[in-house]
Amino acid sequence: MTTIARLFSLFFRLYPARFRARFGSEMEEVFQAGLKEAHVQGALFGYLMREAILLPTSLVSTYMWSMGPGEGRQVAVSSMGRGTTGMSMTGERWGSSILAGLPHLLIWILMVVIPDFVIRETANQIGLQDLLVILISGLLLGTLIYNLFKGWKSWSGSWIMYLFIMAMAWLNQLFYQLTQSTTQNYALGDTLLYLGSALLLAYVLYKITCKNRLWGLLSAIPPMVIIWNISFFLEFVPARLTALAHSWLFLLAFIAAVWMLRTKRFWAALALAMVVPTLGGFPIAYLEIYGAGPGYFPEPNLTNVFRQYLPYLVLNLAIVLGPQLAVKFRFVGHEAAQAGGKAYYRLVLGGILCGLVYSFIHTVVSTGEVNFLNIPMQVFLAIGIILSLLGIALLFVAVYKHKTPDGDISELVHLGALFLLLLFLPVLVGLVMPSVRGVGFKNWLIWWIGIAWVIGAGIVVKD
Repeated sequence: MTTIARLFSLFFRLYPARFRARFGSEMEEVFQAGLKEAHVQGALFGYLMREAILLPTSLVSTYMWSMGPGEGRQVAVSSMGRGTTGMSMTGERWGSSILAGLPHLLIWILMVVIPDFVIRETANQIGLQDLLVILISGLLLGTLIYNLFKGWKSWSGSWIMYLFIMAMAWLNQLFYQLTQSTTQNYALGDTLLYLGSALLLAYVLYKITCKNRLWGLLSAIPPMVIIWNISFFLEFVPARLTALAHSWLFLLAFIAAVWMLRTKRFWAALALAMVVPTLGGFPIAYLEIYGAGPGYFPEPNLTNVFRQYLPYLVLNLAIVLGPQLAVKFRFVGHEAAQAGGKAYYRLVLGGILCGLVYSFIHTVVSTGEVNFLNIPMQVFLAIGIILSLLGIALLFVAVYKHKTPDGDISELVHLGALFLLLLFLPVLVGLVMPSVRGVGFKNWLIWWIGIAWVIGAGIVVKD
């Protein structure tokens, strides 16, 4: 028994310090009581195996719990730290706010200042940029480790998402080095990496937003900034103009991140997140059309600028609004938990995920580079539709039974709006992605559909 107690103390040190200080005595009491009961019943081995199996899940959920800033959370703990959280939004001080925007300035130095203002004047061009990549990657990794052990800070959303993007970039580079001799394998591997990164990004943004909606908004800005920086053809545009347009985008991201933590209103933080791609992306699209050179577009004009600008804008705003819609939908499911709402909302979100898989695969196949191993894409579409319709039907029944007193159907209307907006998200991605791969929207009807979706989603999630 003494050895088991020592092992418990050893594993307990894996939990965040703030969690140990707050719940250490309670966890030890629960563990010791269960240990004694299992010993009396002769089921000691089974008890220890169960706790060992549950330990990884417990650690993950506890570190996710620690992501929430402030002391206003309510936590229910059982056994080795399993629980749920709930957080309110409060304005942060200037120090934390500036830290939230700081990684945008670091990536700006890496992607804009060094390539466009320093490298041209430096003999060892590649070495300088590689050194900066390593330094910034180390700083981002250090921030992750700090937050893991000290508890997640409100400013860490931008840092962690840039670390995710850098990790994907390193993985892509590693895969390229391993497969550069086989072009066909590289094309397939690059496609799989693209699909995996897109789906993993959607999942990570959703999980972060589940813990803190403001933190989710902060985490949505880095991928939007990177998309605008790497997706446009500016080879024939003067280097200084390109650098200024990209610098404007990073400056907007920095200002938005700072004021998102300063404000105490979620709708204001949401508006700031949406401003970044809206105002920051237009100069880049403008430069592409007017500076791409003869033959790339029939003629430089504002119509072609908007045809190139709007698909990226809609895609970026979907990155902001999609996770917020999913979290609002999740909240409705949790409110009807007694009638099975938790299971039903997961069916719907599972269907949406299948729809996103279908949209991404359709985009890859439409490029003609990879046939994707002849996987029947319609399977993902059919599964997505079945899961979504089944889940929403069951959830409507659950909400109707438990959340409609005196004939009030406002909850059902709200649920229906959330479902329709979520259901259209994979459709929107499927419509926009081929346009992003090409030269912009061919059909202006798609443009109006995209704008209508953005307005509707913004209205629904703003509270």
